[in-house]
Amino acid sequence: MGSFNSKSIFQFASKSDIIKIIVTIILVFVMLQFIRISMLLTKQDVAFYFDYIWNPLSLAASFKAFIKQPWSIFTFLFIDESLMRIIGNMIWLWIFGTVIEDLKGPARVLPVFITGGLIGGLFLLVFNAIMPAPTLFYTGSTAGVMAVAFAALMFKPQYRFWWFLGIGIPIWVFVLIFMAFQLASIQLSNLPYLFLLLGGIISGLLYTNILATYYEHFTTLIKRLGNLLDNRNFVIQNTKPAPQAQVPFKRIQFTPKGIDDILDKIHAKGIDSLTKDERRLLDEYSERNK
Repeated sequence: MGSFNSKSIFQFASKSDIIKIIVTIILVFVMLQFIRISMLLTKQDVAFYFDYIWNPLSLAASFKAFIKQPWSIFTFLFIDESLMRIIGNMIWLWIFGTVIEDLKGPARVLPVFITGGLIGGLFLLVFNAIMPAPTLFYTGSTAGVMAVAFAALMFKPQYRFWWFLGIGIPIWVFVLIFMAFQLASIQLSNLPYLFLLLGGIISGLLYTNILATYYEHFTTLIKRLGNLLDNRNFVIQNTKPAPQAQVPFKRIQFTPKGIDDILDKIHAKGIDSLTKDERRLLDEYSERNK
């Protein structure tokens, strides 16, 4: 395996935004399906499920309906009625999210995912107000995944995935394939969906320039919330610290050019091409920037 390094997914699952998003979406799907099937088995009116559970969590296409449920511009990202679409979106999220998470560190993917959904939702509402479509509610994480895809593209446009027989496939190829699949699903009845995707694309394209500071602040906020919820904050600490073994201090010099050279080497030849010293330097740099 080359530069597609899933280390952050499996070794640091508790810190991975990708894992958190995937687990949340799957749990919500299972929970909602359990409620729906339970109602069917008990012969209850399924209309109740849609009127009071599903629709309030879905993004209403009209402003009039949206004002009554403003939270839906966030919740619609985490619900989907199609299991196959969930699986597909989560695979794409994993592909593009690891580019950001492996090279920049944790708490970087969730801000992009959420922002893509928010901007996409606003675009959809505006377009539907101008040209109303038959579809009344929208769900799915596609706008958030689209934002992550374009953010990864803007962050490392020369990135290559080393999967097949040592052939490095550029990231832009995967982005185009993902876009093609999404555009193929758009019909006249759900034309506002195109603007939902457009909002995700724009929020990703602005990742390294106009929205760069915003994303950094968002990441800082998530890290602080994570520290607040850390179990160690709820445990009474021993006032007398345990004696620690004396470890010789070794100063490691980090330079932007040195790290950039290592990242460029990964993109050109894959992560397996790094020497032991280069791997150690990259690991130390990642640890200090968590």
